This record gives sequence, structure tokens and C-alpha cells, in this order.
Amino acid sequence: MSARENQDAREVTAKIAEGYDLVPYNPNGTGSPGLDPSHLFGVAALYGEFPGRGDIDVLDLGCGGGGQILRAAAQTTGRLVGLDISGAACAEAAGRCAALGSRCKILHADLLDLDVASIGTFDLIYLVGVYYVVPAAVQKLLVDAIAACLSPGGVLMISYYSSPIWRSIDALRLSIHGAIDLTAPPAERIRAARRHVESIVENGKSDISAQITTHALTCDEPTFFHEMLGPVLAPVSTVALEETLGAAGIHFLNWIFPGPFAQVATPLARAQGADRMAGGGYHYAVFAKNAGVGGADASWNNVQWQTRLRRAGASQFGLAVCADPASGQGLEVANSATGRVLDMLAAGPRPWPWVYEEMAKQPSGTAYATAVKRDFLTLWQQGVVTPLWAV
Repeated sequence: MSARENQDAREVTAKIAEGYDLVPYNPNGTGSPGLDPSHLFGVAALYGEFPGRGDIDVLDLGCGGGGQILRAAAQTTGRLVGLDISGAACAEAAGRCAALGSRCKILHADLLDLDVASIGTFDLIYLVGVYYVVPAAVQKLLVDAIAACLSPGGVLMISYYSSPIWRSIDALRLSIHGAIDLTAPPAERIRAARRHVESIVENGKSDISAQITTHALTCDEPTFFHEMLGPVLAPVSTVALEETLGAAGIHFLNWIFPGPFAQVATPLARAQGADRMAGGGYHYAVFAKNAGVGGADASWNNVQWQTRLRRAGASQFGLAVCADPASGQGLEVANSATGRVLDMLAAGPRPWPWVYEEMAKQPSGTAYATAVKRDFLTLWQQGVVTPLWAV
């Protein structure tokens, strides 16, 4: 990086740090269950051998108030490191994580100044709500840090807006920047910006979609402030991430709320499928290092499945009907072997090898195991079964 590029990046990161100090971003202060290590390694285990263990080391790049570190701490016994550019966020995270003792460290640092070799290697790295709001120079540093710090067999969780949605959000962001005083106090900026969005909706003459204006008017103030009023909103594509991280052996597996490409055999083809998804959206993508280069058809030796579905009778065609008691939503299960497996899981999560052994006891044996695996990938996509880490 040239001296000028370095200086330009520092000016932007200083604005980013100031923004997060003024308006802390911690929308889910207790972290997200969907980002728990048990879930992320469960997704990874669909694509390869990820032996379960509890002593994984975790790095959260952009840790905010430490919510996700606290959730990870409940499922692991290894090191926990959080890093953030905001001094206010780090102070909050350090206070909330103090009970974790010496195994947890919170670092207040700009990646432009950080020697990543000094923080060691990790089995799980979070990069949530960060990559798309930093300049290209910092994106490169993030990729370099991940490549250096992610252990073989390790898992990366990265979130981003995919391209079609990003273009609309950035158009709205630039429109706001041209219409309000960006030096006003944060609360005034937010009020003025939302009035501007309301005027766009009222005039109805913008190419900006209703989906984006609705998001801008209904999201919480920290999200609005950092997305719409921040200095950077960078384009991200799954293919670009796969190509960049793939050079370090870190490959795209799927989203935690999966797309319909679970069985596609190569990471690049899955990434291309992800980017073709109509309308884009905000996604949490799972990558893994030196593993997962095939489709989700591995042995599943380290996968256990969890489901809310319960048997609810039979359809008029005699097919098993399973339903989610919480939502009441039901579905027909054409494969009787899949229905039996769902019945097995009604008592709680079960490792796939146990399921396979129970299938072997049936008259049909394991003849339908491949079909059951295919059905479970579809049910995963429908959100009614969840792969977990078989610790």
C-alpha cells in the first residue's frame, strides 16, 4: 500500500471509529443463536470431516459489545479474542466479558496498525457487519488477517449484502449524503436522513426499490446510521470472496440459511449460484479452510440433526404429515424412511451415524440413506431441520 493509500485509508477508518463511538452498534447484545459455533461447525460438517471438540479458539473481528463472544464462550473452552476499532465498543465488551478471565482478550486496534501474527491462530473467525462498511485497503487487510489466523479445518463466518440489494442501498445512501448535513449531531443526521427517505417514498419517482426504503425507515437507528450515513458501503460478491479467500485454501460452503445449491460439487459453482439468487439480500456465509471443496454429500460423521417437526398424521394420499408445533406449518413427507428419521429426531438431536445405525435395523436397511440425505438438505433449506456440530 502506498503512503497516500495508507493515509486515505486512515482518514476513512478514523471516521468509522468515530461513528461507532458516537452510535454504538450492538443490535443483538446477547449475540445470535444462528451464529453459535455448534451451528457453524454443523454446516461445515455437512461438507467434510470436522471432528467435534470444545476447545476451539475464537476470533471476532469487529466484536462490538462482545455479545457473540459471550455466546461462543458458553460452547467452547478455548481462547476468545475480540477486536474492534471503536474504543467505546471495546470498553463495553471488556466489561461484559470480564468474568471469562484470562482466556478472553479484547483488543482496541485499527487493522492498519495491527500485527496479525501477534494474535495467533483460531478455529473460528467471525466477520459480521464489517466487510462491506470498510474501504478496499482494509478489506484486503481483513482477508490477509483471516488467511493468516484461520487454522486448517477452521471456519469463517462473514456477512454481507449481495450485489443487487447493495446497489439499491448504495444509491439511497448517496442520495442521503447529498441531501443532509453530515456534520450535524448523529440524532439530527438520522432524523434528517429519514425525512429524506420519506420524501422519496412520497414523490414515488425514484428507481430505489420499496424494499430498500422500507428497510431504511424501519431498521433500528444504529443500523440506519452505519449503513446509510457511514463513509463506505462497499460491493461484495460471493464469487469475489471465494476467489480471494480460496487462494488461501478458504472455501465457500453455503449460507447458514442455505441457498438451493448445497449439493453443487465445487465452491466456485456454489458461489456463482449464490450470486445468481434473485434480489440479493443480506447473507451469513460459512467458509472453511482446507476442507469442504465438494458438495454437502460427505459422510456426515460429525453432523447431528435437530428438528422442530413432529408427526401430525397422514395426508389423503397416505403420506406422513409432519408439523412444526410452534408455527403449525405442516408438510408431507413422501419418503417413509425420511419420516422415520424425523420421528427418531423428535426426542432431540441425534448424530447422523446413530441415525444410520437405526435405519439399518429397518426392513429396508440403509437402501434409502442417500434419499434421506437428499431430503434433509431440502428440509434444511426450508428451515425446519438444523445441522449441529456433533461434539
